[in-house]
Amino acid sequence: MERSERDKPEQTDAAGGLDQITLPPPPSQEQRARIFAEAAAEVRADNEQHPRRNLDPPDDAEAPERDKWDDSETTGTQIDELKNEGHGPQRHVEITDDGRKGRLGTAAHDENGDVMYRPDGHVKKQRGSQIDPETGTPTDAMNGGLHFCGPYACKFNDPADYCRADEELRRRAVDTGELNQEARASDLFPGQHPNDLFDGFYQDPNQPEDNDGKPRFKSVDFTDCTIKSFYVESDDGALNLTTMYPDPERGRNG
Repeated sequence: MERSERDKPEQTDAAGGLDQITLPPPPSQEQRARIFAEAAAEVRADNEQHPRRNLDPPDDAEAPERDKWDDSETTGTQIDELKNEGHGPQRHVEITDDGRKGRLGTAAHDENGDVMYRPDGHVKKQRGSQIDPETGTPTDAMNGGLHFCGPYACKFNDPADYCRADEELRRRAVDTGELNQEARASDLFPGQHPNDLFDGFYQDPNQPEDNDGKPRFKSVDFTDCTIKSFYVESDDGALNLTTMYPDPERGRNG
């Protein structure tokens, strides 16, 4: 996915007199904490004005069937099918720890060498530094452009749970006609804590790099997270899963 022009790191001629430019210092830990708090407040205010889509399960909804997917051969066959439909398992099931860290890329730096930040307080990434696990390069396997990953790189711990979530959200997409589905993880997997179901990383906003300039990562807290799925309808009317992933609560990961 191509970034907008304003997301590209600024290029400055070395002869342009950088020593004459005074840039503000990078935000302190307290300032970053305030940024996250303000962002969370804005989200709450926006939700009050524009209520989030109702995530309560339908009256006839049931937790995904657990017995069917306990068979590893059945699960493996379904994962292969979902890989043919889109890129969900490749990025959110089969991916390794290093693969997820590679998806997050490296931090962008300003002219002074200081780490740059996104408006939401997360670390801004250097253009072209995020690696698609399918290609092993910055080239995105789906669109041929530069690979892009948001602030979190997440996965399902159990392929069977990926199949269970797809089964239920696909059913809801068929029943409602809404191809983009979202549900609370606690509704799809009652009695299980999301931190046992998922794993993920994000670059630490407070200490984004170590002394050698390498990224420092934190583990995602999936408490109160949702699961998002995106389907497309084929010519024969069948639904194909483009991708599905756990979406962390922003306010818990700063």
